[in-house]
Amino acid sequence: MQTTVSRQALKAAPSARRSAARAPAFGTTTSRRTSVQVFAKGKGKGKSALRQGSMPNQMEMVRREAPVPEVDPENAEFVIFFRCMKYKDPQLNAMVGPSLWVPLSIVKGNQVSNFLVNAIKSPWGMRLYGRTLIWQMASGLYQDKAKLEKELRKNFPPFANSASSDFQYAFKIRDKANPKDWTKPEDLTVFPAPEELGETGLEQLKKFFSSENLSGMFKAPQ
Repeated sequence: MQTTVSRQALKAAPSARRSAARAPAFGTTTSRRTSVQVFAKGKGKGKSALRQGSMPNQMEMVRREAPVPEVDPENAEFVIFFRCMKYKDPQLNAMVGPSLWVPLSIVKGNQVSNFLVNAIKSPWGMRLYGRTLIWQMASGLYQDKAKLEKELRKNFPPFANSASSDFQYAFKIRDKANPKDWTKPEDLTVFPAPEELGETGLEQLKKFFSSENLSGMFKAPQ
């Protein structure tokens, strides 16, 4: 897969949104405005308490209008998003979260991912190949997870002290009929955490991408 990272003018300022969707539901997460969690020290026994409320001065990703990458007419395109589940708001001087979903990159697919995208258009294909596509996308991103998060901490100061487990990723299939909407965090599929991929997921990926399986999948009909 070929990855094209978009350099957007994204700047940190206050407010946040979150979604109630959970991985690995496919294409169900949408950014919604809601209350933001504020993590503060609780009273008594020194345990951590959680306060929740509407905080107008929490983290806001203020975006200038992003350029629209040219649509690939032949291959599927995937938009990768990220957010931070817990980070320090410099104005509140408190840990808050989650942040907005922020577009990170566009990944251009290949013959295999084109097959998967077409396959999941039917209910049968979704049951058969939906998780395979999620595993494929997640495994590709997690290969460079440490390097990626180092850059995110550098470019987004509020995330500088966030743990690796605080970063969450999602993707959507780009709607080529509406190319300008590529930055909208709609119909996102949340990546499972690295530990949730498990051996089963990796084994299925290896089996799916084996030369025997691929040669049979794309063999011309007799």
